[in-house]
Amino acid sequence: MTQNPRSSVPEWSIIVPVYQVEKYLRKCLDSVRSQSFADYECVLIDDGSPDDCGLICDAYAQKDSRFKVIHQPNQGTSAARNAGMRAATGRYLAFLDSDDYISPDYLQNLHEKAAQNTPDALILRHCLVQEDGTVIECAPSLAAWDIDGKPAAHLLTRFLESPFLLATWMVAVKREVVLGQNIFFQQSDHFEDARWVPEILAAAASFGYCDEADYFYVRREGSATAKPTIKSHRARLVIARNLWRDAVDASDPARADFLRYCARESLLCAIVDTWKTDITKDEWASFIEALREFKPLLPAGRPTRKSFFSGERTLLRLVRLFGLKAGVRLYDGLTRLTHSHKK
Repeated sequence: MTQNPRSSVPEWSIIVPVYQVEKYLRKCLDSVRSQSFADYECVLIDDGSPDDCGLICDAYAQKDSRFKVIHQPNQGTSAARNAGMRAATGRYLAFLDSDDYISPDYLQNLHEKAAQNTPDALILRHCLVQEDGTVIECAPSLAAWDIDGKPAAHLLTRFLESPFLLATWMVAVKREVVLGQNIFFQQSDHFEDARWVPEILAAAASFGYCDEADYFYVRREGSATAKPTIKSHRARLVIARNLWRDAVDASDPARADFLRYCARESLLCAIVDTWKTDITKDEWASFIEALREFKPLLPAGRPTRKSFFSGERTLLRLVRLFGLKAGVRLYDGLTRLTHSHKK
């Protein structure tokens, strides 16, 4: 495949937040340098990493002018991505976690898809891999959804029928959408994707889908998502609250339904993860009290087949997660909690 000429303003910006990934960083950045599509910049944000990540970033910037480095005190992944988006100059923004990597044709395939209909946002497939590169599984194809060039409501409606993973790196978006609608990450140490991605999908007027699985998500020990705490579960409640408010302010029914769904999912994750975490009786009581404001999102009354958060679906998920006895017990507790809030 031929190399694309580089312009003064790049077509693509790849944003890479960096913190304590010295073991994985070179593989990540080498995969960026190996792109068959040349018209890009890579914005590296060294988020005060205490290891040699900052030096590695600087070394890549010295040998390749497409790499730009931002050094900042540690503020978390959300602040690092925000800094990267503000510094980026590309027409489209793509996101890469610094312990993951991409195929050589990652940008080429994205660019070819973007050139077809110039969508506001693109959805891309990924594969889950072990640290040694062994593929565990690849995400199912969404090609049958036929979202290319369709109005946003088409994708959002299909999502409600068959939800898929929402992660920052599975979305590429026009920079003008981010800046024009001020869609930045909320300052949080936990689940920063859970609000930003729904907001991007709700803001985009059109979409494209890249069916090639060119992003490799590395499952590794010690990642931030592997250690839930009561603080992280509270963060999910904040996200649920904000998404619910976004739904109220949504410009059309499809966006409102989509954002309400995402709010309910965040709430359910908070409840399930809190149940699984070793917390004190007082912490559990405090968490239950915090749920009072989410009465509209909790299952109540006789569920319908069209409900996005029906009693049957909730019960099924809990049973799958915890087994029959524990799942039914947790569902019963949630149901009693909901009915007690009707007073």
